[in-house]
Amino acid sequence: MRLGTGVHQLMGVMLGSSRYSKYIQSPAWSTNPARLAELRLSGGRCRLCNRQQRLTVHHRTYVRLGRESVSDLTTLCHDCHEMVTAELRKRKYSRKRLPPIIPVGAPMERQLIDSTSGWRHVVL
Repeated sequence: MRLGTGVHQLMGVMLGSSRYSKYIQSPAWSTNPARLAELRLSGGRCRLCNRQQRLTVHHRTYVRLGRESVSDLTTLCHDCHEMVTAELRKRKYSRKRLPPIIPVGAPMERQLIDSTSGWRHVVL
């Protein structure tokens, strides 16, 4: 199961924004048919570690936020949800920090000649 498709962004709204937080705390989310169906389909257990305590329903994608389908969601315990969210954020931000790769050609061989002493030196 791949978690986090479309992670952390929906229509320019970042995960953790007040809009997202308000939605997650709203009756619309707590009674959402897709959310309730996912909890039922998971057997009331975390899909990663099989625990039954402190369950949350994680958004695998935010494309249909507010009108989710069951395939957009997965049941996770609090600890696994924290782990998944941290990993997804790490991946997102690590991609942003990588400098661009600059192609470098093969080293050129050059000769340095000192005409006063008559020596030659090869530099790679």
